[in-house]
Amino acid sequence: MSTNLKNLSLFHKIFSLTLLLFSINFLFFPCCNSLDEQGQTLMAWKDSLNITSDALASWNLSNQTPCNWFGVKCNLQGEVEEINLQSLNLQGSSLPSNFQPLKSLKVLVLSSTNITGRIPKQIGDYQELVFIDLSENSLFGEIPEEICRLSKLQNLALHSNSLEGNIPFNIGNLSSLVNLTLFDNKFSGEIPKSIGSLSKLQVFRAGGNSNLKGELPSEIGNCTDLVMLGLAETSISGSIPSSIGMLKKLQTIAIYTTQLSGSIPEEIGNCSELQNLYLYQNSISGPIPHQIGELKKLQSLLLWQNNMAGAIPEELGNCRDLSEIDLSENRLTGSIPISFGKLSNLKGLQLSVNQLSGIIPPEISNCSSLTQLEVDNNAISGEIPSDIGNLRSLTLFYAWKNKLTGKIPNSLSECKDLQSLDLSYNNLTGSIPKQLFVLKNLTQLMLLSNDLEGFIPTNIGNCTSLNRLRLNQNRLVGNIPSEITNLKNLNFLDLNTNHLVGEIPSTLSRCQNLEFIDLSHNKLSGNLDALSSLQNLVSLNVSFNEFSGELPNTTLFRKLPLSDLTGNKGLHISEGVVTPAIRTRAKSHVRFDMEIVLLILLSIILVLILLTFYVLVRDHIAEEAFWINFKASNIPLYQGMFGFSIDKVVKNFKASNIIDITSSGILYKITIPNGNILAVKKMWPDSGALSSEIQILSSMKHKNIIKILGWRPYKNRMLQFYEYFPSLSSLLHGSEKGKLDWDTRFEVILGLAQALAYLHHDCVPSIYHGDVKATSLLLGPGYHPYLADFGLARIASEKDDDAKSNPVQRPRYTASSHGYTDPELDSMQKINEKTDVYSFGVILLEVLTGRQPLDPTLPGGVHLVQWVKNHLSSKGNPLEILDSKLREKTELTSIHEILQTLAVSILCVSAKACERPTMKDAIAMLNQFRYFV
Repeated sequence: MSTNLKNLSLFHKIFSLTLLLFSINFLFFPCCNSLDEQGQTLMAWKDSLNITSDALASWNLSNQTPCNWFGVKCNLQGEVEEINLQSLNLQGSSLPSNFQPLKSLKVLVLSSTNITGRIPKQIGDYQELVFIDLSENSLFGEIPEEICRLSKLQNLALHSNSLEGNIPFNIGNLSSLVNLTLFDNKFSGEIPKSIGSLSKLQVFRAGGNSNLKGELPSEIGNCTDLVMLGLAETSISGSIPSSIGMLKKLQTIAIYTTQLSGSIPEEIGNCSELQNLYLYQNSISGPIPHQIGELKKLQSLLLWQNNMAGAIPEELGNCRDLSEIDLSENRLTGSIPISFGKLSNLKGLQLSVNQLSGIIPPEISNCSSLTQLEVDNNAISGEIPSDIGNLRSLTLFYAWKNKLTGKIPNSLSECKDLQSLDLSYNNLTGSIPKQLFVLKNLTQLMLLSNDLEGFIPTNIGNCTSLNRLRLNQNRLVGNIPSEITNLKNLNFLDLNTNHLVGEIPSTLSRCQNLEFIDLSHNKLSGNLDALSSLQNLVSLNVSFNEFSGELPNTTLFRKLPLSDLTGNKGLHISEGVVTPAIRTRAKSHVRFDMEIVLLILLSIILVLILLTFYVLVRDHIAEEAFWINFKASNIPLYQGMFGFSIDKVVKNFKASNIIDITSSGILYKITIPNGNILAVKKMWPDSGALSSEIQILSSMKHKNIIKILGWRPYKNRMLQFYEYFPSLSSLLHGSEKGKLDWDTRFEVILGLAQALAYLHHDCVPSIYHGDVKATSLLLGPGYHPYLADFGLARIASEKDDDAKSNPVQRPRYTASSHGYTDPELDSMQKINEKTDVYSFGVILLEVLTGRQPLDPTLPGGVHLVQWVKNHLSSKGNPLEILDSKLREKTELTSIHEILQTLAVSILCVSAKACERPTMKDAIAMLNQFRYFV
């Protein structure tokens, strides 16, 4: 009995202790199995998201707090301090507006998440916020004024969205702000003067907002901690305020391609930390202030394409860290400063298209790091420094169109990396140094219009990389050396107007890349058989020589104008000798020939009408066959090309690697370990362009259309892989601006025309690209053009006839497409052949003028097309609208070609689609005046 009582007593004590522990647990931890208010707030936002992946799987109700959730961090008190979902695909979701329970939230990072919608006004209630990054999304609307209540905010990153309206007037209330990035949006209005209240501001970037206007407020001088000031590609106008000199910590000023005027203030010399000064493509006048020479840390000075005058300050030689100077396309006078010889770090010196005189100072040879030296289109005289060979890193030397005298220095042969040498249009004498032809990397040698004499060196065959050789209009004698046939890459050979004798080397047929040959006005003899097997030859002039024999019976010679053969008394065709009488008769037949052309055109129109019915019937069958062929496409699935895994590719999807944001996805530049560079497109998740782009590319083989290397699904995205090439846009408007000469530009636009003609006329059914722009035209080795970005391309079908009765949604264009799109698309028309023709015409104008379609410097903010039309309709000189690099060309043939190309572009951008030519017609016009002038 006593034992039972003891057991009962023990049981009672254990029960009481258990009950006590349970009570304590209940009193002090009442919610151990339920999610707190912060977690419930985040769960409510998660439920509103369009996310399909399991990235937020850890966000669930089984936790007490969200502190261990993906992308969430808390402080020691369990309060949420940070939400970071960077690069997580939220698929068009909106920003949260109900985060008030997150009272301790300091960091909100939702960059590159594909969110859309407006920034909610409630964001001003999150008073503890220190860091906001909503960049690289699709946000629209205005920045709410309420955001200016966040007095603790240090970082506000809203760049790369579609935000519009004004920068908030009270932005100056963000007294703790350090970084403000608003670039690449659609902001308008002026920069608020209150920005001067941001005394802690270090980075202010608002470039890429073309409608941002007004002057840079002088109050910017109060931002004394400022390190980076970026307002490029805006409509900012007026002068740079003198208060800029108060910014002693400023490292970069980037206000290029705007409407700045006035002079550069002398106070800029007080910006002692300045490293980069980018003020190019403005209307800045006055002299270059000598106070810039006080900027000891200056590395890049880019002032090209302004209206600056006066001498180049000698004090620039004190900026010993300078690596790039570009003062080209101004009105600078005086001589090249001797002090430049002190700049041992200088890599690029561009002084082209000014009014400089004096000599090329010998001290320039001390610039041992120099890779590009451009002093063309000036009035520089004297001799080329004999020690120029000390520039062992030199790759490009342009000194054409000056008043240089003396001989070409032998020491140039020491520039082993030299690729392009142009000394044309000078008064150089002596012979061509044979030492030049040890330069294995030389691709262009331009010595035309000098007073050179002697023989063409026989060791010319050593320059196996040479693709362009122009020695015309000199006093060269002797034979064309047979060694020239070793130049397998040669595509342009101009030896006209010399005193050459002998026969054309029989082995010249080995140069199968030759497209242009001009041997006119020499004393060459023999027959022309050596030229008969040059399959790529499109232009030939052998007039005024002593050639004899029968013309080769090839297509080229049958179409060759008599003007390119005249002056050879012994040359004959099956009908007889080429004499002045024949040329007279040829002129008398011009009118008859024109009548024949008209008859042919009428016949073609009739045939096209008949073919239309046939095409409509076969289109449907051809389209089905196209899709069947795609299923059998041999485009490979990416399996880790070049030993570079797909995960390593994705890790490089960073903002700094973005090349372009296209209609079908984001294009990244990826460098792989073996040194090759890929272009990888991350497709939009809801884009129908994936199947369209791969299907179209898999069906085409053309020398001017980009080839896809492979494709690969990755999570909820599809990736496409291409070989990386720079775009036409980057070469026309980037750091390489002005490097493309007319002949190269023409070959680029001709290649684009051939690609579009292939799509429109050779593909069955026809394919319409729909997004032709300068960033879609890539330039490979030797500037070979490739058409890319087929995200909006569509295949013609019989349903196209119903376009007017059944309007369709306009294509989704990106920012880079604006300015190239056919205005008729505003009336809900489908993409068609003539929309591509219009875009092609815009690119022609861009190539000719050197201006972008929506160039903010154009008066009144008009489109490039309208600006050109207005100029021509007012009977203005067409030469005045040309890129200054082209305008300075003196060769009559080039000027003729340029103006004819301008005429073709005007046809292509006709307001009415029916008045635009087809791409085949455009090619015919380009070829006609290119080769038969």
